[in-house]
Amino acid sequence: MTDIALEKRNLRNAMRHILKRMKSEDVLASSSAACKTVIETPEFKKASVIMAYKAFGSECDPSVAVEAALRDGKQVAYPVCIPGNMLFACIPHDESCFVKSEYGITEPDIERSKCLTPNEIDLVIVPGLAFDGNCGRLGRGAGYYDRFLEGISAYKLGFAHEVQLLERIPYMLHDVLMDAVAVPSGVIRKG
Repeated sequence: MTDIALEKRNLRNAMRHILKRMKSEDVLASSSAACKTVIETPEFKKASVIMAYKAFGSECDPSVAVEAALRDGKQVAYPVCIPGNMLFACIPHDESCFVKSEYGITEPDIERSKCLTPNEIDLVIVPGLAFDGNCGRLGRGAGYYDRFLEGISAYKLGFAHEVQLLERIPYMLHDVLMDAVAVPSGVIRKG
C-alpha cells in the first residue's frame, strides 16, 4: 500500500468515527443549512436535471434541495451501484421505486426507473467523507463516483457538514476534483 493510500485509509476511518458521533438533530440542522446553500447557487437555479443521493447514516442529507428541485420542475436522478464499481444515474418513476442495495444504500430500482447518460445531467450533488478547500474529495474508497464523474460536463458540487471540510485531503491521479463544495456556511469554489 502506498503512503497516500494509507493516509487516505486512516483519514476515512477518522471521518467515519466523527460522523458516527454526530447527533441526529445536528445532522438534520446541518443538512438543512447546507441545502439552503445549494439552492442559492446559480448552478442549481439553472439546472434542469440534477443528480442527488439518498443520505446514508450521518451523511449530509440533500433531501431539502431535492424537494426544492422537484417543486421547481427539475428532474432528479439518483445513483445506482452496479457490479464492477460502476454508477448509473436513474430517475425513479415514483417513491415506491426505491430499494436497499447490497450495501444498505437506498437507490432506484433500475427496472422501474429511467436511466440517464452522464451528459444529460446538469448538476451532481456529490457525497463524500471529507472535502478540502481545493475542492478535493475523500470518498468511501471504491471509486464509484470518481469513475462516474471523470470527464462529464455536469457541474460537480461536493456536499457536506462543516466538520467534513478539512485543510487538506491526499490525492491520487484518479481522484476527481469537485467544481465547488457546499457546506452550511457557504460554497467553496475551485481556483
